[in-house]
Amino acid sequence: SRVLATSYWQTPFLPTDIESSWRWVDASGRKHPNINPALSKEQVVNSDLPPCQLSMYTPRGSWKLTINKDTDKEGWMYAVHWQVSSWNSSSGWFDAVRKRRWTREFA
Repeated sequence: SRVLATSYWQTPFLPTDIESSWRWVDASGRKHPNINPALSKEQVVNSDLPPCQLSMYTPRGSWKLTINKDTDKEGWMYAVHWQVSSWNSSSGWFDAVRKRRWTREFA
């Protein structure tokens, strides 16, 4: 997610946000490599749960959001940009990106 001059977070939309505009990204801020290829970009962006699949494995449970001392109450972590080494559990004045960690067990 990104926040600019507005006061709300939204999916990245700038011309330079080619990869991150997919909303579901890997740790480097690039389109996640396991996004279901059958889904359109619009379906991916509008998904509330990770639209990822691992073709060689079967899910053993549902997606779980990581919430701990390093996140806010909704599981978000905030930073100035994707490649920083430290993320904060609350949004600061200069923070422009945020992320959450989702996990799921596979067999």
